Formats: sequence, C-alpha cells, structure tokens
Amino acid sequence: FFKLKTAYEIKECDWSSDVCSSDLGPASLARMAPYSGASWGEDGNIVLGTNAGLQSIPENGAELKPVRDSKGGSFFPHLLPGSKAILFSPTPAQGNIANAGIHAYLRESGSSKLVLGGGYAPTYVPGTANLGHLLFVRGTALYGVVFDPVALEVRGSPVPMVDDLAESATPSEAGGQYSISRSGTL
Repeated sequence: FFKLKTAYEIKECDWSSDVCSSDLGPASLARMAPYSGASWGEDGNIVLGTNAGLQSIPENGAELKPVRDSKGGSFFPHLLPGSKAILFSPTPAQGNIANAGIHAYLRESGSSKLVLGGGYAPTYVPGTANLGHLLFVRGTALYGVVFDPVALEVRGSPVPMVDDLAESATPSEAGGQYSISRSGTL
C-alpha cells in the first residue's frame, strides 16, 4: 500500500524481481481519502480503516464498498482467519485512539462486540489448539494475550512484550509501529 503526495492510493506490485520499473510497476487498485490500516483477507478482499468506517475493495481493484459504517471511524482493521470477522479500533468518545479498545465485527450478522478495553492496532497471530494471540498497542508498549478467534474472546491477562514501541495515538499517523510475519515472527 502506498501514499502518493497528492492522494492516497492502493497499489499492487510484483516484488519477485528487485526492479519495479514503469513497465512492471505497481497497478493502481483505488484512489481514496486517507485511511489508517489495511488487512488483506483470504477471501481476496482488502479491508481499510477510514473515518467513515471499515471499507473493502477486491484485490483486483474496483470501487470501495462500506463494510461497517461508523459515525466516528474504524481504524487498524485485521481480518481473522476465514475473513468472517474483523478486529478493529473505533474512534473513542474521548478522541484519543489509545483509549479505543479492540472490537470485533462479524461480517455475516453485522454486529460488533468489545474484545478488549484499552489499546489499539490489533493483530492476530495463529497458534495451536484453535487458540492464538492477540497483539495490540497500549501506551508505548506492545502487548499480547491468548485469544480465541472463534469465540472472539481473550483468555487471561495481557502481557507486555516490547517496551518503548514507536507509536502514534493519531490514526492518520499509522499507530503502533510493528508487524508480524506469516510465520509469527515479530
């Protein structure tokens, strides 16, 4: 995903070579208003967090479609395995995203539920025995807690994993600065 100087744009690029020329360069999937966070689902859709709520676009490009409308915005989406539920952080009443909490949106029913109070920028890391870990930012630390992706519930108490994490409490500035590989490496 890239931000251009004049507009936000989602682009796709084949990085299999070390050269990305204009002939092989990224293809534009969509132009849009600013977004904060995106998640590419197993179903071939990309979900974005925006001031208007969660929005979706097919991986081959098209118009953005609302997934979840929101008066205050929905940010830092993370699609859970199977793409049936989306973790996200809503704009909190106090205005500071750090107070937002982690919510889950169920695509089929259209309902949302609070998963964890306090914190934002959720990421799910698969584990064993149908449980995984929910990682999120709270203050300037990265936390983790055991998470059931089917029941959409945490198990136990969050534990700090990384202190002094680069972060921003403003959604447009991208939130917690961390990433997890598909193999689960931080």
